[in-house]
Amino acid sequence: MRSAAAMVTATCHCGAVHIHVRKAPRTLTQCNCSICRRYGALWAYYVPSSVHIEAPRFALERYSWKNRIRDYYRCKKCGCVTHYKYRKQSDWNTVGVNAVNFDPAVIAAARIRRLDGAKTWEFLD
Repeated sequence: MRSAAAMVTATCHCGAVHIHVRKAPRTLTQCNCSICRRYGALWAYYVPSSVHIEAPRFALERYSWKNRIRDYYRCKKCGCVTHYKYRKQSDWNTVGVNAVNFDPAVIAAARIRRLDGAKTWEFLD
């Protein structure tokens, strides 16, 4: 992984959780499925090897439901949803980072795609 100076960092509100990635996202996904719309997340996708998560031991809480395909993580202290991972690497080779935790300047130029995760699983744009 590159040095910390070349990284882009997302943090939860209290600063307990830091997620370092190699570059700012060019595209973000806003999904309207039952969980994403409640989280208010904008997802940036990265290969797992390019994501470094720093958090104190037991600082993250995990949530999964239904088919338990993904685990969603949030900071136990401030409650910010930080990222999700697929439970099986064979499902998708990505980590979803909640881009609203980046500094707004980092995501200002990113294209936001709207995904209909509630019905069709197709992009609406």
